[in-house]
Amino acid sequence: QIADVRALQPLLCEGAIEKELEKAFSAGLKPAIAANFFILLTGGDGSSGLYGAMSLAAERALGLAKPEIRTAARSSVASFLTLEAEAELVVKLKNLKALAGPARKATDAAVEADEAVTFCRAVSAMACLLLAAADCGVPRWSGQAIQAVAPYGKTGRPGMQELARKEVQSAIQAFLKLQQSSQTSWTECQQKLTATQLDLLNDNKGKLSYFS
Repeated sequence: QIADVRALQPLLCEGAIEKELEKAFSAGLKPAIAANFFILLTGGDGSSGLYGAMSLAAERALGLAKPEIRTAARSSVASFLTLEAEAELVVKLKNLKALAGPARKATDAAVEADEAVTFCRAVSAMACLLLAAADCGVPRWSGQAIQAVAPYGKTGRPGMQELARKEVQSAIQAFLKLQQSSQTSWTECQQKLTATQLDLLNDNKGKLSYFS
């Protein structure tokens, strides 16, 4: 019921206890919103506003340092994205790209802590778009997602920027693993993407753990 979703809202505010955040994302947020998705988006300003607040909370948690929370939040964000329309996803991708700014090199000057967290959140959310594209069978906007997020697979100062790099590499590997699970799916994927986009995946995937 929609009340179940509302009950989670206090657990997702900024400053919430990390254990409670982890519990909300991993155990409650994703199934509660997925089960009530239609009501949340069509039930009036209150319901759609609640959905937006929950989605933003999940994206905000992508910038937290604790890996268990980021993992649970990533799963939630990617699941929500699979339910959104293409036009909304394209706009979201452009906004996240602008928020993240250019991909950084290990030799670039260090940035302020708040800027690093914003960078990590934005890049990690773009990585979730790639996960959503894989789950949706490589829709038309997949190439745009690859072009936007893949270059961040080589970004690299220690700290939050390195976390963002690992999120991108993990998303690329998950995308490739799913698409290469059969010759048919991989052939179809290759037909939907350009040579440049395929090269971006290959050049920014990092060390492939799933092939070992």
